[in-house]
Amino acid sequence: MPENTFRKCEAPATDAELDGIAERMGLPLPEDFKTHYRKNNGGVPERAWWDSLDEYDPCSVTEFCPIGHGRHTLEATLEKLRAKKLIPDNLLPFAYGPYGYYFCLDLKTGAVFHYATEGFQPEKTQEYNFKKAQRKLSRSFTEFVKGLVGTSELDCCS
Repeated sequence: MPENTFRKCEAPATDAELDGIAERMGLPLPEDFKTHYRKNNGGVPERAWWDSLDEYDPCSVTEFCPIGHGRHTLEATLEKLRAKKLIPDNLLPFAYGPYGYYFCLDLKTGAVFHYATEGFQPEKTQEYNFKKAQRKLSRSFTEFVKGLVGTSELDCCS
């Protein structure tokens, strides 16, 4: 499959910007993530659907969050979710979908998760809500980006 292309990207992320994210997270960023952001800083992927081929419906990526500048920056998204105590410290929200969900990189394992906060239950513990909000999609950032498909490739629609 050819490389997924991105449009509406910001200027490539710099090493200083990437280091700033790692410092803010307190965990190193995976090399594949940094390589991607040095080339495609945010933007809209041409193939924007993730289909797990399981009981879950496919989910789409509206946009990858740019680092440093532009709309809906990764930094602003992270700060918003942390201020509301809606995300664990190891997850980095790098993209979002049309219904308020996020795609997050687990900086401890390198895995990518679908993260939906709309189901948080205030009577439950934060740990419970964090766990229920996460659904693992891929083992790595690269696997996630390469696994995105176009609408015509969705199992439900072919």
